[in-house]
Amino acid sequence: MKLIIIVSIGLLSVVQSVPTNYRNLTEIDTTMMPFILHGDIVDRTSIDFPYYVSVHFVEECEVPEFYCGGAILGPSVIISAAHCFVNKDTDKILIRPNYDNTIDFLLALDLPMSLIYYQVESILCRHQPGLVDDICLVFLQKPIPYSHHVQPIKLPEQRYPAGTELTVIGCGRTELSSRSAHLRKANIIIRSNVICEREYVRFSRETQFCAIGYGNADASKGDSGGPAVFVNPDKSHVLVGIVSYKKADWQPGVCVNVWHYIDWIKENSRIF
Repeated sequence: MKLIIIVSIGLLSVVQSVPTNYRNLTEIDTTMMPFILHGDIVDRTSIDFPYYVSVHFVEECEVPEFYCGGAILGPSVIISAAHCFVNKDTDKILIRPNYDNTIDFLLALDLPMSLIYYQVESILCRHQPGLVDDICLVFLQKPIPYSHHVQPIKLPEQRYPAGTELTVIGCGRTELSSRSAHLRKANIIIRSNVICEREYVRFSRETQFCAIGYGNADASKGDSGGPAVFVNPDKSHVLVGIVSYKKADWQPGVCVNVWHYIDWIKENSRIF
C-alpha cells in the first residue's frame, strides 16, 4: 500500500512502509483494555492539544477505523501504549495528527486518505508479559510538519505524586456507550497506589499510576495509548501518563508512568 502525503496546517506526507520492528508484542495480554467518560468535547477551533494523534487501522479500500490514541514526541516519533499494536499488520496502521479535534471530519470533506494520515516505519516497545510495561515508540516514515495545530508534547522532569490533577484526552467510548467523533477531555486525579493494588493483581507502583476523576471521569474504550497530561501555570502540557487499562468504567484506571521510562525514551526516540 502506498501513500503520498503533504502537510500544511492539516496535511502531511507519507511513503511506502517498510517492515516493522516488533519486540515480543504478542506476549502482551489484551484482555483488559480501557473503554472519555463524563468529559467535555474539545471545540474544533481549540489548539489546546496539538500533540494528540489518533491511531487508525485500515483494510484495503476501506475507511480507516480509529482504535487508539497517542502523542507526538518529535516530528517522526509518536508515543503510545504497546497493546495498541499487538497482532496488528502495521502496514495498515495509520497515524492522524490532531488538525481539528476530530477523528473523521476531513474524510467527510472527501479529501483523499493520502492527505490526512502518516504511515509507520517501525515500532519499538518495552514491556514484560501482561501490561506492566505498556509503552511504545512509533517511528513514522516522514516527519510531521509543525503548525499552531500540530506540536510535540513535553516530557516530565519529575515523578508526579498522588493528588495531582491531570487531563486525559481521547476519542473513545463515552458514558452513552458510543464512540466519540470529537476529541474529549476529562480531569482525573492520581490516586494512592493502594487503590489499584486492590483492584489489579498485576498493578506495578514503579511503572504505573492509579487515576480516576470526580464523578468517575476517566479514559474509556478507544482511549488506550492516549496522553494523561499535567497543565503548567503557563498552560504548557507535560506528558505524565499513557492510558493503559481498566476493568470497568466505575473502577480506577491504570496509566503508564512516563517518568519511570524517561531514560529509555531519551535513549531510543532519536530526538534527545
